[in-house]
Amino acid sequence: MDTIEQLLKQAETQHKIIELNMMFSKNMEFFREALPNIYEQFKDYQPTDIKIVIQEDGSLDLANINIDNKLVYGCDPVRFAEETVAGFLANPLAQRLNPDETDVLNMDIESHTPNINKIIRDLKAQNTDHSRVPLDSRTEFVFMLGVGLGYQITELLKHTDIQHLVIAETNLDIFFASLHTLDWQGLNDKFSARYKTLNLILGQTPDMFIHMVSHHAKQIGVFNLAKPYVFTHLSSQELTSATIKFLQNVPIIAGALGYFDDEKVGLTHSINNFKAKIPFMKNHGFLSKKFVTKPVFLIANGPSLDHAKDFIAENRDKAILVSCGSSLSSLFKLGIKPDFHVELERTHPIKEWIDVTTTQEFRDGITLLAVNTVHPDLPKLFNTTGMALKYNDLGGTFIEKYISDDEFSVTLGACNPTVSNAGLSFCAALGFTNIYIFGIDLGFPEGGKHHSAHSFHYDIKDEDIDSFQLAMPEDDIDFKLPANFGGNVISNPLFLRSKLSLESILKDCKEINCYNTCNGVLIERATPTKVTEIDTSTWKPFNKKEFTQKLYKEYFSNKHLLKLPNDSEIVKLFQPAIEALEKAHAVFDKDITSFEEGISMLIKNETITQNFVDAKETTTLGRLIKGSSDSFSLMLALCLNANNKKNGVPAFNSAKESYKKYLRAAQHAIKNNLLENDYSAFNIEQKLKK
Repeated sequence: MDTIEQLLKQAETQHKIIELNMMFSKNMEFFREALPNIYEQFKDYQPTDIKIVIQEDGSLDLANINIDNKLVYGCDPVRFAEETVAGFLANPLAQRLNPDETDVLNMDIESHTPNINKIIRDLKAQNTDHSRVPLDSRTEFVFMLGVGLGYQITELLKHTDIQHLVIAETNLDIFFASLHTLDWQGLNDKFSARYKTLNLILGQTPDMFIHMVSHHAKQIGVFNLAKPYVFTHLSSQELTSATIKFLQNVPIIAGALGYFDDEKVGLTHSINNFKAKIPFMKNHGFLSKKFVTKPVFLIANGPSLDHAKDFIAENRDKAILVSCGSSLSSLFKLGIKPDFHVELERTHPIKEWIDVTTTQEFRDGITLLAVNTVHPDLPKLFNTTGMALKYNDLGGTFIEKYISDDEFSVTLGACNPTVSNAGLSFCAALGFTNIYIFGIDLGFPEGGKHHSAHSFHYDIKDEDIDSFQLAMPEDDIDFKLPANFGGNVISNPLFLRSKLSLESILKDCKEINCYNTCNGVLIERATPTKVTEIDTSTWKPFNKKEFTQKLYKEYFSNKHLLKLPNDSEIVKLFQPAIEALEKAHAVFDKDITSFEEGISMLIKNETITQNFVDAKETTTLGRLIKGSSDSFSLMLALCLNANNKKNGVPAFNSAKESYKKYLRAAQHAIKNNLLENDYSAFNIEQKLKK
């Protein structure tokens, strides 16, 4: 017979089970209305690895079903939540942005860069203390990894008013457990106020976490990422990886915003390239399933090119050679002429570089492949040019409307941020399926070279090297990525973006067999292959001139380019952008006296810009002002977060004056020189060593 104590214990357990089931039913009703996909996924869910258990003392825990019911918490989860939250409040983990200035090519005409550089200089002059400081009573953004039983969420919200909370959970069993312990409707209600958000990410990979957080940040306003906090609840390999990726990707998200002058130049160049009737890409090999099996050498200017130069020279008649960016000058020095040359950047110095570091005789017979934003003088250096529309680009979106519906126009995806990305994207669009990459290092061994030894970069005088914005080994010294042949290489956020972009193409175009010969970063779906391991025994020389000409005619045409409006009509189309900039200027007319007033201004600024982007009649124009609006709002938010919020108020008031100067300069640029080509130059010939 059971004792009274045992009967009471059984009753308590039974009561606990009833409580858990009642909470589950309540949550299911909530999700049935709020997120039906979660309701459908978990209404009949059965855990396979981790289940909720009731301990003898009445506390709950999670147990590993397949590991002898090993406990996840191993203690009272409520007490665990209180202790971990207390530790986080006292010493929180936050990603701190430390932006660098961007070189100004032409101080007289650039609107964005001179003014944002002023804010960056002022931020650095503050000598902000980067030690961890206790969490404040208001927190803008928290990325929580691991939901557990949810007690830490309610505990954290007792101490700080979180404006935007993202909760990511890789393990569906654990989320299922939380449906029995956490009042999800009550939690959602805490974020129902305007300008507050709760975002739930379930069962995704760390890479997808970052993609979804990036998308969410752009929806709520990138300024909220000025000081994002990371709270890791239960550790696991997946969550640790997600934490690292998040911290690495915040600077990448912030650095990929774009800005006014860049978009304006791209628009101008796109329009003038269109007027020149340059043939545009009309087909995509992977959409039409027209595959080309001949080997392709995709060549960039990284130091690994030096190890491959003899192999490339020996096999140049058996493969299609595609040079990317500055590798053209290295190949010129080596006496190796590519069949195609790819360019991505929009500025005039690209034309200047090629003109000075190669000869017309060398360029004759090379087909230029470029996106619509390149400088209109660049195609004049080559006998033949083929263009493709650049994805997510104002200029490409604008001129696409003037390509007849009778002609399919190709928009190149994943062609940023480096010219190597454009190179692989063009190769995929042309249907190539056997691609060998050389010199796409995207990282350097410590103390290693940043480009091929044959590059003209090393002919530039030391005092001029910074003006070219070269990625050097010593930059971002602590930013390391897995290397192609084992170990690590020093890299930077730009190169990580490039790596992810390359991987996205290879993932989408599964027919591509890619071989990475470089000593740089590991690229997923690109097989690490030493140059000495490439079997060329079945490769045969072929008439490459005839082959490339036929391929060009098949993929490029200007027969269906329609007539553009005249210049005054185009400028008139952009009048709404001037009006949106004026509205933003009015928001910042008075100084703030508190942190909250600064955030309110940033929200108003974001609302004006986003309304402009979302409106059907101005969507095409949105990119012209969106990037700079995001960049400046992020800088202003950084000022608010300087040292402490009291110091942030005067920093914000000073910084917003630079934003107002940008807004006036951008308005002037649209009115007076919207369609003028950019001729800012580096005077490269003078900078080369004699």
